[in-house]
Amino acid sequence: MRVHMIRKTRLHKVAGLFLVLSMCVQLSVQAQSHEFRHVSPRDGLPSGFIWTITQDSKGFIWIGTNEGLGKHDGYATIAYRSDAQDSTTLSGGNVYDIIEYDETTFFLATSDGLDLFNPVTEVFNRISVPDSIPDPVAVRDLLLLDEHNMWAGAGSGLFHVDPATLRDENPKVKFYGLPGLQENQAANITALAADSLKNLWVGTDSNLFKFDLETNEFTDMDPVTDGAANVIQGTIWSMLYTSGKDLLITSETGLAMLRDGERVIEEIKQLGEYNTRDLRAAYFQSITEDSDGNIWLGTGLMGAIRWNPETGESVAFRASADSRNTISSDDVHYAFEDDNGNIWFGYHYEGVSIMYDDSWNYEMHVPFPDLPSTDLRNTITNAKMDENGMLWATVANGLIRDLGGENQEFFHFDTSAYESIGENQALQRIFTIHDNKVYLGSFSPGFQTGYIVFDQEKEGGQFTVLLIPNGLQISPGTAIRFGDVAFNGLYHANSIIRTDLSSGEIEVIDLPVAGEYENFLTVSSPHFVHENEVYAPVYFLDTQSDYWEVEPFIMNLETEEIRVHDIVVDYPIQGLQPPLVSSYEQGIVYLNATGGLIRVDNLNNSYLVLFRDQMSLIREGSLLMAEDEDGYIWLNNLTGLTRLDPLTEELDYFEVPREQYVPIRAYPSTLSNGEIIFPGNGSYIRFNPADLRSTQPAGETLITSLRAGPKIFELIYSSEKPQIESSQNTLTLHFMGLDLRDPASIHYRYRILGSENEQWTVVGTQRSVFVPNLPAGDYAFEVQSGSQVGTFAGQTASLDFTILPPWWNTIPAYVMYLLLFGGLVAGIDRIQRRRVIQKERERTREKELEQAREIEKAYKNLEVAHEDLKAAQEQLVQQEKLASLGQLTAGIAHEIKNPLNFVNNFSEVSLELVEEAREEVKRARDHDLILEILNDIKSNLSKIYEHGSRADSIVKSMLQHSRGGEGKMEPTPLNPLIKEYVNLSFHGMRAGKDPINVDIDLQLDESIGEVPMIGEDFSRVIVNLCNNAFDAMRSMFRMSDSSASEGYQPKLTIRTKQEPGKVILEIEDNGPGIPEEIRDKILQPFFTTKKGTQGTGLGLSITNDIIKAHGGEMEIASRPGQTRFHIEIKSNKSA
Repeated sequence: MRVHMIRKTRLHKVAGLFLVLSMCVQLSVQAQSHEFRHVSPRDGLPSGFIWTITQDSKGFIWIGTNEGLGKHDGYATIAYRSDAQDSTTLSGGNVYDIIEYDETTFFLATSDGLDLFNPVTEVFNRISVPDSIPDPVAVRDLLLLDEHNMWAGAGSGLFHVDPATLRDENPKVKFYGLPGLQENQAANITALAADSLKNLWVGTDSNLFKFDLETNEFTDMDPVTDGAANVIQGTIWSMLYTSGKDLLITSETGLAMLRDGERVIEEIKQLGEYNTRDLRAAYFQSITEDSDGNIWLGTGLMGAIRWNPETGESVAFRASADSRNTISSDDVHYAFEDDNGNIWFGYHYEGVSIMYDDSWNYEMHVPFPDLPSTDLRNTITNAKMDENGMLWATVANGLIRDLGGENQEFFHFDTSAYESIGENQALQRIFTIHDNKVYLGSFSPGFQTGYIVFDQEKEGGQFTVLLIPNGLQISPGTAIRFGDVAFNGLYHANSIIRTDLSSGEIEVIDLPVAGEYENFLTVSSPHFVHENEVYAPVYFLDTQSDYWEVEPFIMNLETEEIRVHDIVVDYPIQGLQPPLVSSYEQGIVYLNATGGLIRVDNLNNSYLVLFRDQMSLIREGSLLMAEDEDGYIWLNNLTGLTRLDPLTEELDYFEVPREQYVPIRAYPSTLSNGEIIFPGNGSYIRFNPADLRSTQPAGETLITSLRAGPKIFELIYSSEKPQIESSQNTLTLHFMGLDLRDPASIHYRYRILGSENEQWTVVGTQRSVFVPNLPAGDYAFEVQSGSQVGTFAGQTASLDFTILPPWWNTIPAYVMYLLLFGGLVAGIDRIQRRRVIQKERERTREKELEQAREIEKAYKNLEVAHEDLKAAQEQLVQQEKLASLGQLTAGIAHEIKNPLNFVNNFSEVSLELVEEAREEVKRARDHDLILEILNDIKSNLSKIYEHGSRADSIVKSMLQHSRGGEGKMEPTPLNPLIKEYVNLSFHGMRAGKDPINVDIDLQLDESIGEVPMIGEDFSRVIVNLCNNAFDAMRSMFRMSDSSASEGYQPKLTIRTKQEPGKVILEIEDNGPGIPEEIRDKILQPFFTTKKGTQGTGLGLSITNDIIKAHGGEMEIASRPGQTRFHIEIKSNKSA
């Protein structure tokens, strides 16, 4: 949430405004480095009459006008107007103030009241207040102190609002009437400001009031001078409590202030060249503060005034009929600074303008402004700073000391005074400065050149010429200094020179060049000293092909031994310019050639070719290079400077207006303080790379929307990760860079991570991309914005999205495929089995026929064989039956065993009784005994029928359990169901692997009758929970030592209880409990704690689903030694 402690200000410490009263500073004309861009109703503004301007947390500019609200993104403006027929639009046409409470909540002060605006839905809601207080009409100013305190100044009075409650049915709104007003007299509050002393200042169309924020009462005003009273009695358009803790008051009749720590409100009578009369007639309309502590005053007659209280400097910004590059009108209603330091001006009739500084923090200098630009003294060729911080510069005809300083001085180099050099000799380079002597290099084709030495200790300065032995010509390229010794290269010689700077002695050192280079231009160039060794290659130019060859050498300074450097640069070098020796990385030398920038690592004997495909564009300038303290390389270009990053091979272009700077072929200089100087024709550029203003777009890059088929995802205010159907996998993504200064120059590039091509694709100024037929998968769309001719070094906007697979490529489809494949395999297996059985039967039949023919004459043998065959067939049938029976669970076998024992026992007894009855009938002696025996037989047969029915019930129940029923909710006796399936689960465990003895405690509420349920489903709940309990209790034996196992007795407790409208079932075991880290996971499908393939992980998930399908709930309580599953299901029984 953005909290506005002071309306439309930024809090930066500034000096007290009392400086205005004591200083008269002439206002300067607005700097011409400022650029202006104008937005009018033709660009979409609701109106050209501007009340207020603000910026939201996304970077959009919101503009309040007298005909609605405007939203500006740099490219276009969206207008929101009031419509009496639509309650979701603005309540009033005039929008006086705008405050962003959070991303989706704006407060608007309108001519008809206080509006709540949601920028996502674009819906406006007028805030209603209780009937007991006046309606807030004509709300002119809003002041948000914190998230629960906002003040609104309206035509009807002062209102306190709790913003957090404004969406409630009864928002918290309080009303405070102004003192001294008669009944039905309008308050006409126009401005609010809060100070650090808990005072709220309330300005109206004719007065000023002070309100105590702690007591919520109006208090006595501070004393007011006569001049300030005149200001206060006019319409107070705006007030500002500055970061310097001064209260500023603007009205149509002047400017007043209450200084920090003072008690008297005074009139400001002087501001720059404007006196009291001017200020009273200026018609001040707004006052704001920028991030640097500058005060911006909008006036009705004198444009906008920027005043710095700390320095006393004032600048007036006025309109000009001769240029569009100024403010549009002198009637400035509002001034506002956005997050990127741009200043916005709102006018009464001309819309808005944005003012920004288009420069990149460089300085243009003319050495001698009073001289013509064509004078040689205004075109420097090189610069160097000595150890005392004095800046020296060469021009063709002399030397400048203290370049750009207060004591700048020019020393003329008269070539005619020296017979040893030509009259056209031009100073070109400062090699070194030693012992108050400046060693210079000069150039004149066809003439001998040596050192030009300027001795500043001699009166007036004196130049001398230090010639090179043997008539050699010194090269103005690289020169290195090692203590009191300097090394320089030579033209047309396989040698370098060593100069003793103390004595002035020059020694020529020959290098053992091995090749023959007739018709080649030769340039030697000592590069650097490393570990007491000088690295000095010799370059040979083939003047016909423009290709260079290199022979590198290393000379030991102690032994003066020279050896060949074994580095090999086998890349073709064409169009070579003077090398650049890096001071950022030891041993690195850059060769500027047409085929690329060759980075030679002399210490590691390797090289790289950088910018291989870009050098033709990069070399459109002087071709001479400089390196800054961060290792970036700088060159001239036709429109300014180019910065190269050797690590990333990225480029940045820094433009300079052509009328300010024309590049020349001269050596740029990196000074000891980190600054760089680039000479130009009649001027030079001076800048510090560490203080550059970025040339990249100033605002964020936003992905605004994604279109997938007919569906559109709006993304500005959403963090949603789009899920896109496979049938809609052709996408259009829209994006924008919020550079409010020059949006038309923004270029974009994008990439899609997760796609086949993850490389960046440049799309120019296009703000959307079309991506067809993306396959299913997870992707990240990234987009960057950059300047028109620069790199994309700004913020990256990213969007994660998913293309869902088609239905036939999903997990359910794979399960279906697996089932189909399994069914196919099973079908093939069944058919194959039938074929095998059929063949076996045919073979058997053949054998039977063969045996029948063999024993046809022997009847007995045939009968024996026939009986054997029947026995074999019966055995096969019996085996098939046994195999089928073997598929039944051991638990069913146990359950059926008991009734079968009864059947067998009672059948045996009944047979004995039948025999006894037969004997008695034969004897016919005792009829009563016969009847008694027959009664016993009947009783036994009843028992046989009862237990047979029991066995049949078990079989039917298990078939119903395994096959499932019709899925209907039917009244079902709950307790018998529980008993049956608990017993069945127990015996199944006992008959399975690793049986354990479990004490089963059934605590069943006998008042529970029938409960509506699907019996076959609910039986699975009981079986699953019991089986899980048995598994848990079994694990106690595995995890415990032998002594603990002997004392452990597994116990399973099942409880039921009838409560009003529901039945409770609890299944509790005394196993180890469920670990806390997996309690939240056990109901998830496919989660299992069993090893290998022992469990599917679906038991508890299905159990939970069955309970929910019965309208019930299941809760799990577990601790070491106890786990309880608590189940509640609905019941028609009240209690």
